[in-house]
Amino acid sequence: MPSPGLKLKLISATLITIGAIAATVHFPWVFTSRRNIRQVVGELHQQSFLSAQHDVAEVLDNTTAVQHMIDSSLKSGLVNLDSPAAQSQLYLNLLSGYDSIAAIKIGFANGDFLGVQRLSNDRYRVERYQWDGTLGEQGAPNSDLANRQTQRRQQAAVFEAAQTWPEAERPTHITQTVVFNNADNTWQVISETEDQGILYAPLQPDYKAAIASPNQSVWTQVYALESQLSIDSAIAYGGGDTPQAVISVTLSLQRISDYLAKLRKPEEGLLFILDAQDRLVASSDPDLAVTLPGASSEADLVALPAIDQARLQTAHQALQANNVILQDLTGLQEFSRSYMVTWQRFFIVVCP
Repeated sequence: MPSPGLKLKLISATLITIGAIAATVHFPWVFTSRRNIRQVVGELHQQSFLSAQHDVAEVLDNTTAVQHMIDSSLKSGLVNLDSPAAQSQLYLNLLSGYDSIAAIKIGFANGDFLGVQRLSNDRYRVERYQWDGTLGEQGAPNSDLANRQTQRRQQAAVFEAAQTWPEAERPTHITQTVVFNNADNTWQVISETEDQGILYAPLQPDYKAAIASPNQSVWTQVYALESQLSIDSAIAYGGGDTPQAVISVTLSLQRISDYLAKLRKPEEGLLFILDAQDRLVASSDPDLAVTLPGASSEADLVALPAIDQARLQTAHQALQANNVILQDLTGLQEFSRSYMVTWQRFFIVVCP
């Protein structure tokens, strides 16, 4: 077989040389480029983390700060514990000043309840369940009122088990819709209804949680409030073994998602918060808003593996592939993973 001509040898040598030079230049460039991209992405993530941590910490701090303001207002006599009108106005003023707070509630040992809830930016609901003549009134030992309240506690135990309560022994239930009148800087009641409902404050989860941990604020389990997942910070009011009441401040998890959405636009990626059980608490994606359909009070956070969303599934797979256990996480970790459907590569950073 004739040997290749000089021209072909020169062409081959040139192609191989060009290929080698290209490889020599290309692969280090790709490595350097990816390393630089990873570094830039990591820095952007760190900035987002710092902003998210600051904003979420501020939301949580505001929640407990409002709680302590109420506590000090009652203890100083600025607002009387047995005055629903004065308390309602205080709670309305606090709600209007802190947009991260969804509701403020106070439950009394005698079963009474007073709560103010944000319905929209300018509309609020004031709700009161009152069993006795004076809000939160406690009967003197061996008095008729004390005997009635003892029977009420016994009936509450029956109600908790069987969900039955005698018609003749129900509290007065008053509901008001309130708006702020800018003309004279006062709160205006635009509607009011009165009926007999069933609510006994010591049976409420926030009341039980606070009584079980005296002298400290506690966070309750997640529950549904107006179809939005919410959580309460609760604290017992009044010293001794039998506190007079429990003060609760409600935080809507949707508010945290709203804060994250300001930090990260959808085209820039996804910023989200998980708890130690890999459940979604909040997300910067409005399509992943933490809400529930209907008016069910049953609620729970959704686990990451159960959420059908490409970016979250990719993040879940990355966490598994890298053996990341969130509750053991102590510092920032970075990794990347391809989404096989679109062959996009995602940079994923996690931080406690």
